Amino acid sequence: MTTQPPQRSTHTIATSTPPSLGIPTSVANPRPEWVVILLGGIFGLLSAFITPPMQAPDETEHFYRAYQISEGRVVPTKIDEPPPSGTTGGYLPTALAVAEQFEPLKHHPERQFGSPIENLRRLARVEIRNDDRSFFAFSNTAAYSPVPYLPQAFGIWFGRFFDRSPLLLAYAARIANLAAWLGLIAAAVRTTPVLPWAFVGLALTPMSLFLAASASGDAVTNGLCWLFIAQCLHLTCDTSTAPSSRDAARLAGVGFLVSLVKVPYQGLWLFLAVFSLSSGQSSGRSRSAFWLCTILMAVGFLGWMLVVRGTFSPYDPSFRPGDQLRFIASHPEALWWGTFGYLQPRFLWRTLEQFVGVLGWLDTRFPVWFTLLHLVTLAGVAAGEVIPLEAAALRRLRLVAASVGVVLCWLVCFVVLVAGTSVGQRQMFVQGRYFLPIAPLLLVSLAGWLPNTTSLARCRPFLQRAWTAYLPLSLLFMLWTLRCRYYP
Repeated sequence: MTTQPPQRSTHTIATSTPPSLGIPTSVANPRPEWVVILLGGIFGLLSAFITPPMQAPDETEHFYRAYQISEGRVVPTKIDEPPPSGTTGGYLPTALAVAEQFEPLKHHPERQFGSPIENLRRLARVEIRNDDRSFFAFSNTAAYSPVPYLPQAFGIWFGRFFDRSPLLLAYAARIANLAAWLGLIAAAVRTTPVLPWAFVGLALTPMSLFLAASASGDAVTNGLCWLFIAQCLHLTCDTSTAPSSRDAARLAGVGFLVSLVKVPYQGLWLFLAVFSLSSGQSSGRSRSAFWLCTILMAVGFLGWMLVVRGTFSPYDPSFRPGDQLRFIASHPEALWWGTFGYLQPRFLWRTLEQFVGVLGWLDTRFPVWFTLLHLVTLAGVAAGEVIPLEAAALRRLRLVAASVGVVLCWLVCFVVLVAGTSVGQRQMFVQGRYFLPIAPLLLVSLAGWLPNTTSLARCRPFLQRAWTAYLPLSLLFMLWTLRCRYYP
């Protein structure tokens, strides 16, 4: 009796072949990580300088936390005012209050930044005096570990050698943050054995790049989460090479860093656990990497919780997680509406719109057609890329990615419901940017859905050219939207 060869996906190709919906071969087969570095670097820098300071979500508070870390102060300070919960922040140079000069622009799209050169020059003349300090409250960022702020803190520390202006240090924080994000994303794109061009499209989504070009801790958070997902895929899906001890160490190291970012994203461990342990073909080294990663992530999370215990204070006095949990326990329907409420059409569209990009301080929208076009483009690239996996392995990958992705989306909504919602509120207000760290899993669940048919093969040259032109054009449109929002 002859043995039938294993059924392979119709999407199997040599790993050196460019993806079907990627950059066309006529452009000398550029590597996807270099596309991210080139386009992300150019348009990220332009975004960093076009956008007035402190105009990304919570950027003022992120800047304060980064400055605190740049001075070597890792643990925040909590004071007892106002009662009953107090406030968390730190004693920083009083001159940093210049950041609040940009508050009037926030949430007011009708207001613009008039006379930008003159105003920036005036604010750049303000200098920091270390002997003049005040307490700055930033409860919403103070309890985060230093990990999401290391690039910004380095930029601020390095910038102080050349200038003592808070304004210029804010730009130094943005540039350092962008550089670190580019490195993390390029490493993720280079590492993943599947969907590298979908990773590129996701990274160059306007909201993603806008956050990377700010002082927000979300940039490093997104980069680390995507790199962790890429390393999980490399360890469990890459059939071209056997996993090495170096791969296991890298995965564990990145997992440890992920454990020190926002709480919901530590649930990415589930992807590694389910995919690695559900495979009967997992190697011993893959399992060792899983256990090592599990231990380090637990140590990182629990260790930081011990460090900052007693320093937590709610961003809003009406946010009381303990009381909200008790309310949810006595009103189970609140858990349903507060976590699955994002599936309602009005909430789902708002989430998708913010995912693609509601820029500035969440007050600068793109046209509906652009949001829809970008979502369709991302889904099309993921569905059309060639996947070098057997059919059974590809189906299992899709199932695990979709299942874990949905669970993590629910976890994000649950954390916001408990820690970021007033006691007694059942309505969820989850911003679309919170789903960016999970987005690669959702794209992986679409991997290879388009069959390798003759009709699709005929369309591919056009699709390739359209995809090549779309990325820079979409980023140019992002810059134009920012320019129209902030300048007369």
